[in-house]
Amino acid sequence: MTCGSKPDGQADAAPATWRESVESEIDKIGLRAGTRSIRPGDDVALYLVDAEIPRDMVFHPEGPATFSLSIILEGRGTLSVDGAKPCTIAPGMAVLFACDRVTRGENRIPGGQRLRFVDIRLEMPLLETLGGISLARFGGAVISEHSMPDQNAFLIGFRAPPELLAIANTLFQLPLRDDLARRAYVYSKAIEALGLGLEVISQPPGEHLKPLTERERACLDTALRLIEAEYCGDWTIPRPAQSISRLDPLRRRRFMRHPASAWLAGDNLVPPKSP
Repeated sequence: MTCGSKPDGQADAAPATWRESVESEIDKIGLRAGTRSIRPGDDVALYLVDAEIPRDMVFHPEGPATFSLSIILEGRGTLSVDGAKPCTIAPGMAVLFACDRVTRGENRIPGGQRLRFVDIRLEMPLLETLGGISLARFGGAVISEHSMPDQNAFLIGFRAPPELLAIANTLFQLPLRDDLARRAYVYSKAIEALGLGLEVISQPPGEHLKPLTERERACLDTALRLIEAEYCGDWTIPRPAQSISRLDPLRRRRFMRHPASAWLAGDNLVPPKSP
């Protein structure tokens, strides 16, 4: 979740690479025994951390250019970049971090809790293929509050969608073997997780949908059963469009962009009548 760390009063130079920074931090704050590292390719690395935090921890990250996506399954605390407002983390959140130079900050993790998260790191060649390391293109208050755009240091916390949390849980359940099939699977999940995270923060302000309620989930299940029962039926847009008048404005706008997903997740879903 950080670039690196430097204990108070120690003036060591920043590590030369993000990997040195992360490995050093894992050792300094005592997370080595609870950390699994996976490198499915030259441009992607993952750290799976599952550890008990016996006492309050405060450490000061310092490290070179990096790009990471952290998915928090358990644990609370704050992450910050020097000069910006701390970002509070909690279970069910995800954090995107990007910097193109040595960056410093302060992280706090209260003791007496379990910390479990997945940290996905992307190397520069892949980032260049995807358009660069900066997150500035997404703009908005979500970046400026916890980030320092003038220093190209971006820290963005957001509620992780269910699909992203499912990927993190799946990664923790992977067997320890190292073979081509497993590496390909982990690599694909890392890229999928990045895509999901970027999709969330690229939505216009106020457009973030909350996770489905139990009632909405029941509607979704009903809709899926209807589609399965009439798999070869006429499932064109006009049929589900009969339901969107009952959606709230946000979901109605979402429907216009993504008809199928918005209809299935809509409030007060009324299945279209058969012709």
